[in-house]
Amino acid sequence: MQLTLSEALGAIRSPSPGAAGFALRTTVAVLLSLFWAFAMNLESPGWAPTTAIVLASPYHGQVISKGVYRLIGTCAGASMAVFIVAVFAQTPELCLLVVALWIGGCMFAATMLRNFVAYGAMLAGFSASVVVLGALPDHPLRVLDIALARVCAIALGILATALVAGIFTPGGATRQMNDHLRRLLTDLTHVLRTYSSADFAPQVAPRRRALAGEIIALDSHIVFASAETHLVREQREGLVGIGAALMHALTAVGGTGFSWRWMTPEQRAHPDFVAAMGEALDAGRRIEAWLAGPDDSPPPRLLEHAGRVRRLAKASISGPAGAEKPGLMNVAIHRVRETLEHLHVALAGYAEWRAGKPVVTPPRVQFSFHTHPADALLNGARCCLLILAAGAFWILTAWPAGGFLVSLVAAYVCVASVQKNPAAFGPPFVVGTLIALPVVGWISLVPMSMIEGFVPLAVVLGVPVFMGALAWGCSADAPRVSTAGFAFLLIFILMLAPTNPAVFNAAEYFNRAIATLIAILLSVGSSVFLLPLDPHRRAHLLIRTMCCEVEDLVARAGAAAHTPSRAQWESRMYDRLCGSMPFLSSEQKEADVLSSAFAALQIGATIIDVREAAAAELDDRMPRGHLFARRTAAGVPGGGGMAAIRGVLDADEDDHWHAVTARQADAAWLSATVDRAVASLSAMAIEPVVVAQRMHRIAGRLAERGAAVEKARAGDFTRGNSFLRIAISLEGIALLLDSYGQTFSDVRHEIMPDDDIDRTQRPDHHPGEAPRTSFA
Repeated sequence: MQLTLSEALGAIRSPSPGAAGFALRTTVAVLLSLFWAFAMNLESPGWAPTTAIVLASPYHGQVISKGVYRLIGTCAGASMAVFIVAVFAQTPELCLLVVALWIGGCMFAATMLRNFVAYGAMLAGFSASVVVLGALPDHPLRVLDIALARVCAIALGILATALVAGIFTPGGATRQMNDHLRRLLTDLTHVLRTYSSADFAPQVAPRRRALAGEIIALDSHIVFASAETHLVREQREGLVGIGAALMHALTAVGGTGFSWRWMTPEQRAHPDFVAAMGEALDAGRRIEAWLAGPDDSPPPRLLEHAGRVRRLAKASISGPAGAEKPGLMNVAIHRVRETLEHLHVALAGYAEWRAGKPVVTPPRVQFSFHTHPADALLNGARCCLLILAAGAFWILTAWPAGGFLVSLVAAYVCVASVQKNPAAFGPPFVVGTLIALPVVGWISLVPMSMIEGFVPLAVVLGVPVFMGALAWGCSADAPRVSTAGFAFLLIFILMLAPTNPAVFNAAEYFNRAIATLIAILLSVGSSVFLLPLDPHRRAHLLIRTMCCEVEDLVARAGAAAHTPSRAQWESRMYDRLCGSMPFLSSEQKEADVLSSAFAALQIGATIIDVREAAAAELDDRMPRGHLFARRTAAGVPGGGGMAAIRGVLDADEDDHWHAVTARQADAAWLSATVDRAVASLSAMAIEPVVVAQRMHRIAGRLAERGAAVEKARAGDFTRGNSFLRIAISLEGIALLLDSYGQTFSDVRHEIMPDDDIDRTQRPDHHPGEAPRTSFA
C-alpha cells in the first residue's frame, strides 16, 4: 500500500492531542540533549539528539526501559568494536567481515527476543558498526576515544529523554497498563453480552481474535510499568496472573462460539442453554456496573453464577458422534462456566490491584512466546550479507562517503529487521528519507550558515523536528505516516550531524545525500531480492506448527517436566495466531485454517486441564504408596514406572483395590481413564474420526460414573462433578475433531510439504528426542 500526500497532510493537519504532546516532548528532548552535548564539547554531539529521537515514547516507563537496554547494547557494541579494530585494523576487508558477522549474530538474538531486550541486542550490532567505521581507515588508534564519545552521547540522550518524560508523563506506563487491563475486562464483558444476539458467532469471532493480541500485549505493558515504579515490580507475578485468567476466559469464550455455531435452533432454545446464557448476561451487567463504580467497591462474585451454570451442565453427555451432536449444548454450558470462573479470578486480582492491595493469583504463572530459530537465522544472514555488500562497494570504489553508506545500511537493517512486516516498513521509510534530504540541504547550507548561538539553532532545528515527530505520533491512526515521520527524523539528524562549531560543505552534503539514497534503496530492495521472507508462507508455517504441537503435547503428556502450563500453552499459541491473522483473512479456505488452529489451541488447553484435574483427584485420594508410584510414573524422580502403575490402575477393583476406600478407587479409575483417553489422542494424526468416536464413548462412561458417584454419596457434589467436568471436556475434544479433523489433514498435506518445517526448531523440542510425525 502506498503512502499518499493527502493521507500525510490530513494526519499532520488534524493531529490528536496525544500526537501533539508527543511531538512537543520529543522536540524538547532533542534540543536539550544537543545543548548538553555542545556544552560538554563531545566529539560526536549528533548522537545525543539521535538517541533522543529513537528513545521517544509516549510514556515514562517505556523511555526508562528502552534507555537502559540502549545503554547496555551500546556499551556491548562499543566494547566489541574496540576489540575488532585492535585485532583486524590492518586488514579492512577482514574487519568488515567480522563486523557483518557480529551484526548478523546480534540480529539473530534480536529476532529471538522480545520487547526492549531485543532492542538492546540490535543496538549492540549497530553500535559496533558505527565505532568501527568511525575509526577505519584513518583513525584506528582513536577507536577507544570514539567508543567513549559515543557512549557519552548516548547517555546524554537517554538522560535528556528520561528527564523530559519524567516531567511531562510521570507514571504514564502504569496508567497505560491499568487502562489496558480495564479495557480488556470491558471487551470480554462485551463479548459475554453478545450471547443474547442472534448473530453471536459473526460478532464474536473478529473481536475475539483482536483480544488475543491485546492480552499478549499486556506482558509488554507490565514490563514498561515495572521499569517505572517498584509497586508494579513487586506485583508483576500477580498482574501476569490476571492476564493469564483473561486468556483462559478468552479461550472459553471461543469454545462457546464453536459450540453455538454447530448447535441446532432447538438446542439453542433449550431451557438449560437459555438459562446459562442468562447467567452470563447477568454477570456481564454486574461487571460493567462494577467497572463504572468507585475503585474501593468489592468485585461481583461471579462464582455464584458459575455454580448455577455448573449445575446446568450435569445432564448426560453420552451418545454416538452423529449429525445431531447431542453433547454440543453441554459443552457450550461448560465453556460458559469456565468463562465465568476465569473472569472471577481476573476481576478479583484487578480489584486488589486498583485498591492498592497485593494481587493474589495462581502462583508461578508466566507467558511463553513463539520463537523460531530458522526465521532468526535467516534474518541474521540477510543483515550480514547486506552489510558485506555495502562494505564491498565501499572498498571497491574507495568513495569518501562509503563509510557513511555502510552505517546507514546497518541502521536500516537493524531497525527494519525487528518489524513485524519489514516489506511494509520499507516504502514509507523511503518517502520519509526523500522528504528529509532536501530539508537537510536547505537548512545546512542556508540558515545554519548565517546564525550564531544555540537559541537560533534551536529555532531552526525545532520546526522540522516538531513536524517529523508530529507525523511519527500518528502511529494509531496512520501507521504509514508514522513510519515516514520516524524516517524523516532519523535521516534528518544523521544527515545534519550538527557539530560545534558548525562546518558547512556542499560537496560533503551531496556525497552524503547520494550515499543515503543508495543505502536506503539497497536496504529496501534487499527485502525483495536477498533471502526474501514470504509473510504468507510464514503464516501457514505458524499454523502448521500449532497443529503439530498438539500431537507433541499428547505424546509427552505423561512427563510432567515437559508439559507446559495452560498459560504458557495459550500465550504461545495466541502469539502464533496473531502473527498469522494479518495474512490469513481473505479466502474462506484460509479462514478454515485459522479455525483449525484455534481448535488445536483448545484441544491442547483441554488436555492440560483434564490431566491436572485427574492428577489433583489422585493426589487427594490415593494412599501414600500408590501416590508415590503415581508421581513417579508422571515424571517425578524416584520410584516404580509407568508400566507398573498402569497395571495397578487398569486392573479390576475387587482384586487390587480392596485395601483402599471407594473414593480412592474412584480417583484411580478417573486418572487411568484420563490416561487412556489422552493416549488414544495420539491416533488423531491418522484417524481423527475414530478418535472422536472414542472420546464420545469415554466421555459417556465418565458421565455415568460421575452420576453414580454423586448419587451414592449424597451431599458430596464435588466428587461427581469432577467426573462430569472432565467428561464434558473430553466431549469438547471429540466435537472439535469431528469438525476439523479434515482441515488438520489439509494443513499437513496441502498447505505445507513435509520438509518445510523443522520440528527440532520448535520451542518445546527437547534434545535427544526424535522428531515426531505431524497432524494427519
